[in-house]
Amino acid sequence: MHIISKLENYSERDELRILSLSKKSVRERVAETLIYLATSYGKSSGKNCVSIPHKFSRIELSSLAGTANETFIRTLSEFQKEGMIKLKNGCIDVTNHEELKTCMGAVV
Repeated sequence: MHIISKLENYSERDELRILSLSKKSVRERVAETLIYLATSYGKSSGKNCVSIPHKFSRIELSSLAGTANETFIRTLSEFQKEGMIKLKNGCIDVTNHEELKTCMGAVV
């Protein structure tokens, strides 16, 4: 029963991932990836700011988002211009969680 339960959880997770890759725009997927990394690996670096460590390469991040590296970097630049993130020394600081969640299609 334990194995069947684990398989069911993996199946549900994979189904959500496939839906995300097929139905969401690049912008939504990048925002979703940043929110996931901020909540899973981020370190608080001030008021309403979470820093995602630089241990992730841009290629790894773009792969997580399911997009080309160039498109991922372009989208990060757009987010920075809009004030949702700050890019510095290889780290990504998420400065506006609510706006990023709205961008990924979540209701805040």
